[in-house]
Amino acid sequence: MSLPSDNTTPSAPGRSAWYGRMARLLLAAAVLAAAFAGYKKLLATAPRRSRRHVGERAVVVTTQRLRRQDKAVTIRATGTVVAARQLSVRPRVSGQVVEVNPNLEPGGVLRAGEMVVMLDKADFELALRQAQLGVAKAKTQLKEAEVGRTQADSQLVQAKNQLVEAQCSHTLELGRQDVARHEWEMLEDKDETTPLDHDLALRKPHLEQTLAQVATAKAAITIAEARIESAAAAVESAKAGLASAEATLEQARLNLERCRVEVPFDALVLKRGVSVGAQVTPQIELAQVAATDVFWVEATLPMDELGWIALPAKNQAGAKVVIHPAGADVDEATAWPGRVIRRLPALEPNGRRARILVEVPHPLTAGDKPLLLGTFVTVDIQGPVLKRVFEIPQECLRNGQEVWLRNAAGRLDIVPVRPLWGDARSVVVDKGLHEGQLLIVSNLAAAVPGMRVMLPEEAARRREAGQKEHPGGAPQGKGPGGGKAGKTSPQPGKAGRAGS
Repeated sequence: MSLPSDNTTPSAPGRSAWYGRMARLLLAAAVLAAAFAGYKKLLATAPRRSRRHVGERAVVVTTQRLRRQDKAVTIRATGTVVAARQLSVRPRVSGQVVEVNPNLEPGGVLRAGEMVVMLDKADFELALRQAQLGVAKAKTQLKEAEVGRTQADSQLVQAKNQLVEAQCSHTLELGRQDVARHEWEMLEDKDETTPLDHDLALRKPHLEQTLAQVATAKAAITIAEARIESAAAAVESAKAGLASAEATLEQARLNLERCRVEVPFDALVLKRGVSVGAQVTPQIELAQVAATDVFWVEATLPMDELGWIALPAKNQAGAKVVIHPAGADVDEATAWPGRVIRRLPALEPNGRRARILVEVPHPLTAGDKPLLLGTFVTVDIQGPVLKRVFEIPQECLRNGQEVWLRNAAGRLDIVPVRPLWGDARSVVVDKGLHEGQLLIVSNLAAAVPGMRVMLPEEAARRREAGQKEHPGGAPQGKGPGGGKAGKTSPQPGKAGRAGS
């Protein structure tokens, strides 16, 4: 049995199937061709949107024109108000309290010399009378001693007069002795005289008598001088006794005066420690007071700011100070004037900050409100005046030593500067900037040197120009009714950016 060859003609059913497949293929190709032709026609007849070239973007920034000026430096510190003079009031004598000042209460004010408490005076008045009697007795004893001294002086004078008389008698007797001796020598019958006659003839007993009178007068002088010395010692003793009595009297007077306890200066009462009827001694504290004429503020500040503060020197007062309550609005808060009086020798123990002492005169009346002890305050210290410098906002100092400027070409420049002084609000710069330059105040997410920056008024003019060119946002490609306005009108630039 032989097989059919490959060129054998298909049978009638096979040809019918083959024609069907070919017809479907041709129909599909015709549909695709028609769809492609329609797509091309739609593309050819679709409305075309006009495109505008978008160039480099410019960032809208706020600027500040730089001007040189003189800037007064103000150093801000913080501190606590303390008493300049604080006193523990104690009595100088012991006694019972019989009266207390009505203002002797915490917060009360006492004037200089005003009574704080009064002690019972009875014992001290009695002691004063006894001391007065002692002085009177001592004065009487002094007068008696002075009378004795006068009598001793008189006796000395009498003794000296007696000595003079005795010496005169002795001198006369010596003359008589010469006469008697001459007469004795002229006597012829000497052998018949006795020794007694010889002595009498020569006046020897008379001579011995005058010598005895001279010796007696000299002894009287010695006795009178001794009496004078004794009387002088008695006078000195009486004077010492009088001085002691007078000292006792003065002490009694002081003790009586000290029954009235006073304050030596205008004072603010901090603490009261006694009441009427209390028995007090010099060891008992009656009250604690602080002087009201001056308060101090112990202020702390960084070490590097000490050089800006003027301290008191010869013929130069310390820097002026304005004090405000801490945390209050400086423009509205009560202010108290003061001055720096010294730099304290030790650093603040916790923060290791420098400390200065500020004097506040009349703290209770200098401001609208009284300055209270213990208040935590802000201290604004007046520093030197910096000449012809630039003052810029603190936030405009970038990276601690750079600023952003807008140059004449509308580009951003990053310029290094040297800050001289700064506080929480501003920074003072002396080098790196020039008069009239535009300082960029706005914050930029990414500042690149040379980037375009635009002022707000320039951006506003550009937006107005775009609105005049296309009023109402009309499309450029078609007239009314053709396409959507949002697709055909150019969109205005967003806030902060505009087309260049």
